[in-house]
Amino acid sequence: MPGQANTSGNLFSREARTSASSSGAPRSPTLADGAKDSDVQTAGVADQSRLVAAIVLAFSVDPAARWTYPAPENYLNHFPDLVRIFGCRAFECGTAHFIGDAQAVALWLPPGIQPDEEALMAHFQRTVPEQEHDALFSVFEQMGQYHPDEPHWYLPLIGVDPAQQGKGYGSALLKHALRLCDEDGRGARKVCAINLGEPDKAGT
Repeated sequence: MPGQANTSGNLFSREARTSASSSGAPRSPTLADGAKDSDVQTAGVADQSRLVAAIVLAFSVDPAARWTYPAPENYLNHFPDLVRIFGCRAFECGTAHFIGDAQAVALWLPPGIQPDEEALMAHFQRTVPEQEHDALFSVFEQMGQYHPDEPHWYLPLIGVDPAQQGKGYGSALLKHALRLCDEDGRGARKVCAINLGEPDKAGT
């Protein structure tokens, strides 16, 4: 009506909230604490954006990730592309797993599939200050020395949204994938199981 103000009391009244919730988008699914193997879903290529976002959140307080990109703006600008380069082949292979509405994500690469190392190198050279290159590439060189020669499953990235840590989601993702590895009869190698909120179960 003319002259009637849209006050916060009107906008956020019980009646307004009920009306909005009945016509708006559905809420994201919620999970009880203690996720199970049956809660783990397999992502497709169309899920890549939201799963990458979850990994970016999970690694936002990771010491190695934030040493690489200490400035928040640089981290948010460059780390999502790093996640895509490092783990995007998991989406193509059907080995990207998640729980709920991407509260927890694991990007596995099956035997014979590797990250695009040339693209990874180019990304670091473009986005990391030159004075940090020697230290950064030395880390990757040392990691490569422990890379198994035989075919194996490879876990470049796994993480849990910091707001959802401590609920068993990371452990559920690991158990699900390790069961698949056992069925396949080949070993697994992880780069980092970071920010799961369960260091005693998942480790780093």
